[in-house]
Amino acid sequence: MKIKPFSALSKATLLALTIATLTCAGGLPAYQYGIDMINDCGLMDGVAFDQAVDFDPTVPSYGVLYHGLLLNASLSLFEVFDPPGSRCTVPFAINAAALILGNYTDQADVMHDFLTHRGRGFLNIDVPGAVGTSAMCINHKGEIIGNFADPAAVWRGFLLHCGRFAKS
Repeated sequence: MKIKPFSALSKATLLALTIATLTCAGGLPAYQYGIDMINDCGLMDGVAFDQAVDFDPTVPSYGVLYHGLLLNASLSLFEVFDPPGSRCTVPFAINAAALILGNYTDQADVMHDFLTHRGRGFLNIDVPGAVGTSAMCINHKGEIIGNFADPAAVWRGFLLHCGRFAKS
């Protein structure tokens, strides 16, 4: 399959490109990857997975560990990233400032939400007092919305603005 320049593709077509193979320069492993989101500047986030390198039959994902992926529109720039202690990283939103929102599962099988800038430096997103947090979206101002479960396991919404949580 010949890949057209991404600038020539519509967003719907781009999001339909789910699996491709990315060969890294310098003898690094080849990854298969899926693209999840594109921002207004043409940066894309998604997941990279490599069953051969990460295979572990005891992992619930059947040995395929996911890593965060950042690509530019020409595929000439990419980064594979993971928060410290992660065994499964899934980014799912990116804004124009290249702030990436996602979640990861740590070695103890606990899921966390994270915010990172281009895969460098990570901030965990945990609503205080919640038994579960699920960040969903980030806008151009860096505001994050999502859901959280209170101690009674009732799910509610939140807005994270300037480092402060507003809860419903």
